[in-house]
Amino acid sequence: MKCVIYCRVSTDRQREAGTIESQREALLQFARVQNWTVVSVEEDDGFSGTVPAWERPGMSRALRLIEGRQVDYLLVVDLDRTSRAEDPFERAIVRKALRDHGVLLATPKGILRDITPEEKLTQDMLSSVASYERSKTRERTVRGRKDAVLRKGGRPLTQTPLGLEWSPEKHGYIASSIEAPVVREIFRLAAEGMGPLQIERELVRQNMPSGRMQRYRPRGTPKGTPKELGTKFIVRRSIQDMLANPVFCSDRWAPNPAWDPNFTVSVEPIVTREQWDAANAALQGRPRPPARPLKYDYVLRAVAYCGPCGRKLRGHTTTKNGIAYYRCSFGSREQINCERCTARKCIRADELEALVWRYVKQLITEPGYFRAEVERAVDADAKQNAVGADVARTLRADLERLALERGRVQAGFRKGLYSEDELATELETIERERAPLINRLELSQMDERNHGARSARLAAADKRLASMRVAVETVNRDQQRAIIAELIQRVTVDTETREVEIRVLVGDAPPADESRVPGAPGAAGGDGVAGPAPHSSKGGRRKAGPRSEVYGNGLSPE
Repeated sequence: MKCVIYCRVSTDRQREAGTIESQREALLQFARVQNWTVVSVEEDDGFSGTVPAWERPGMSRALRLIEGRQVDYLLVVDLDRTSRAEDPFERAIVRKALRDHGVLLATPKGILRDITPEEKLTQDMLSSVASYERSKTRERTVRGRKDAVLRKGGRPLTQTPLGLEWSPEKHGYIASSIEAPVVREIFRLAAEGMGPLQIERELVRQNMPSGRMQRYRPRGTPKGTPKELGTKFIVRRSIQDMLANPVFCSDRWAPNPAWDPNFTVSVEPIVTREQWDAANAALQGRPRPPARPLKYDYVLRAVAYCGPCGRKLRGHTTTKNGIAYYRCSFGSREQINCERCTARKCIRADELEALVWRYVKQLITEPGYFRAEVERAVDADAKQNAVGADVARTLRADLERLALERGRVQAGFRKGLYSEDELATELETIERERAPLINRLELSQMDERNHGARSARLAAADKRLASMRVAVETVNRDQQRAIIAELIQRVTVDTETREVEIRVLVGDAPPADESRVPGAPGAAGGDGVAGPAPHSSKGGRRKAGPRSEVYGNGLSPE
């Protein structure tokens, strides 16, 4: 018999206490006693049971093994490890997957079958009890946090607004001597008629960062990149939210309305009510210019990326002769909270789009060429997954080593070998080494999921090409944009060396019914295949796929 082990803890405190390690050891011991083969050990550190199963990485991987019929048992320490959601539909997701694929749910107390009406009733009752226990735990936690704030002076567990700091003596927030001047300057500039973007640039010009040390991810970096500790300037979105927040002119504030909107703490106002009203009146009274029509219809604005920095290329039309270019907006001027890109040049839009469209037409009109791309991409996916599995295995070994080291230090403290200060120092050192390993493990798992899904989409896209071949010679620019968005993941352009790298097939946008290729079967009056949803020109970098074609085209802007 084969089984997959699933462990979950809800809080960081449970993670630091080694609860997930105790779950793993108990389940491994039970599997050895039952003589079961452990296919995989999946863990979710710091994930609440109310989070849907498909949004928890460990449970999502376990469900994929169950759906692939690779295991006979899902082994957990208790039923509430799978779900504690209040919604019965979310609680039934894992049960339905187990029932549909013939997999049983097992715990060290026994096997929970879901066949007879009595067994189904038992699981329903246990799931309801777990959900009820979760609700009561949340209720007691909220009551304890309120008591800690009102009687003991503890800080509310919510993000402190910029410009304020918690005072345990006053049981409330007071103005921060470092951050409050920045908030007052923002309201002063807003009252003078400046917009959020102008205020952002003025703060940069005056060299007035937020003043708060925090971990943040620099703008333009992909999601999943480890955050850096430091100060940063306030961006326009944060400025706009601050101007609309009445906490800066009030004497009471509800730190967490989800607990209780009537639960408030005292706040020292940073600006007066008149200053707050003046800033908001000036912001509302600012004239909004009408949207300028594009002088040129940029076909690649959703998939064109800068080679040196990986950010998106923006369309730029010259005012003198009206020639359209693609260029990196981070290379044209200084950007807040990030470095300027080294790509200072641009590339002609008509020449770049013609190059990409020729390549797309070759993919569509030559089935053998595209199938060869499919086979090479699948092989590359397999190699990437093998490398990622080795990296993940090494990272898990390092994390297990650190967990054993943490257990050794805690055992030494209980025996009197370490003082409290020495224990805190040792645990801080271990956590400092452990945090980047967790980030790298999450990134490797994200790459594995992306590569696995991309192979299936490549094979399915070959079937959709038949409907495009009919109208590929008569499409307009809007239809070209839809086809390119469906077949091309990204076009990376190095404006210095004039190299263009094309990566086949976007891997995260399924076809949408609204966008079709007119003239092809299924369009207005036909039976074609739907194209993808329209792409926004905003957003961060996408992860690159394993297969690419590089073209040195020798293009040069005027």
